[in-house]
Amino acid sequence: SLSGIAIGQSKESVVKALGKPSSIRKRSDFQDLEFKYPKLTVFFAEEQVIELFTNSPSVCTPAKICPLNSLSAARKIYGKPIYTKRTNGNFYEYPTSNACWLQLAVSRKIIRTIRVACHP
Repeated sequence: SLSGIAIGQSKESVVKALGKPSSIRKRSDFQDLEFKYPKLTVFFAEEQVIELFTNSPSVCTPAKICPLNSLSAARKIYGKPIYTKRTNGNFYEYPTSNACWLQLAVSRKIIRTIRVACHP
């Protein structure tokens, strides 16, 4: 989760927790809806959260890992990540369960973005 929003939460519970999003975008891929908040983007499929993204230092994981923390801080908490090259960049990833993962984009050993996702 990020900022108290977790994978699997309903659209209604996200709005209750964070308020009305600054923008809503309908999507045509398996993520059918995107809610943008000033510091967090929430992606939905079938009315449930399937992905969270932030680049804000004030949006953190439950273990208090946030953008602008060092990669070594994440390693102390989560252990050794898997270094992954993807079409949209290179990332440090921590797989969880059921096709879910915590993904960190890192530059100069500093976390720049955090993504929590579950994809089919």
